[in-house]
Amino acid sequence: MKPAGPISVRGARSAAGVVAYEGTARALVLAAKGQSGRGLLRWWADAIAADSPDDIDLVSWVPASRSGRRWRGHDQGRVLASAVARRLGRRSLQTLRRPTDDTQRGAHRLQRSEIEMKPVRALGGESVLLIDDVYTTGASCGVASRMLLQAGARRVDVRVMAVVARSGADPTTEGVQ
Repeated sequence: MKPAGPISVRGARSAAGVVAYEGTARALVLAAKGQSGRGLLRWWADAIAADSPDDIDLVSWVPASRSGRRWRGHDQGRVLASAVARRLGRRSLQTLRRPTDDTQRGAHRLQRSEIEMKPVRALGGESVLLIDDVYTTGASCGVASRMLLQAGARRVDVRVMAVVARSGADPTTEGVQ
């Protein structure tokens, strides 16, 4: 598998991905996000934890859409964040919710930046490690980071399983589920 290229998330102190979203890595990500992917998500957690900052207080996640949670039977971000938190000896905490069922499948950059998230609690200066599955444009992680900072996070670091390669054109999520 090819390592992920550099990524940037507006508002985050740092951002990194494990692998490029292609070939075998893409198949493993899709399998992990599937209905029986919990075991693979825990495997991905090892790789994410190995590259996470030590000075974080809690681990949270970019919440999945309601329709995605219903189809999978779980929120893959929550499972992944909980496993990363255990490996880091930190607590995992839901900090965001999606009040609508907007999906990002097939969405372009502008549509992704309009995804709505709301904080579920005030953060008293904690540093948050924000987990997501696939980084396509960085928009959802940017919205989530902004919401966490507005809720009182001292800082946000972002880690993802896989990064979609960028081209000169506006990237879409074709093939990302």
